[in-house]
Amino acid sequence: MNKLGLIIKREYLAKVRNKSFVIMTFLSPVLMVGMIVLIAYLTEINDREVRVLGVLNESVYYSKDFTSTESMSFVQFEDVTLEQAKDSVISQNFYGLLYLPGGGSPEEVARGALLYTKEAPNSGVVDRIDLIFMDRLRQQRLLDLGVTPAEFASIDTDFQLKTETFEGERNLKGLNELKAFIGGGFGYLIMMFIIIYGGFVM
Repeated sequence: MNKLGLIIKREYLAKVRNKSFVIMTFLSPVLMVGMIVLIAYLTEINDREVRVLGVLNESVYYSKDFTSTESMSFVQFEDVTLEQAKDSVISQNFYGLLYLPGGGSPEEVARGALLYTKEAPNSGVVDRIDLIFMDRLRQQRLLDLGVTPAEFASIDTDFQLKTETFEGERNLKGLNELKAFIGGGFGYLIMMFIIIYGGFVM
């Protein structure tokens, strides 16, 4: 039994004093942080890419709703069939084609709208198009209820609650989320330390 204790102690000290253990103990968190930074950087580059979408609108609605932004550009197709629009989008290497069929109301057109892409579309693109439809449908529903565009503009204004401490100090927005992110990051690093250390000891 004493020999077993000596063997365990010897193996433990041999692993802990190993240069590779010391290097990996400090290098692993750095590599992990570097991977996170690299992923965030690549995601940011992908988000900054300007995506061009063709729009084939066969209805009398949404003619002025799809306006280009810094990250998304819309090209209108007129007097072409759906198949011709698809071929044009593919040949010009556009990101996708948004098809709006004819309909008797904005609701009907929105339900029949379809986005064609080469592969699964980016969630930011889908969210942007969804927001355009939702804003337009909200306006139409309010108009149907007798609300004028000016009244709608006065209703649809942003609001942000101001917060202060009891001492009168203004609280910063998103500070708690930042604290949670930092705490989670350090917790993850601690977990990695334990996993790496336990793996070397075993």
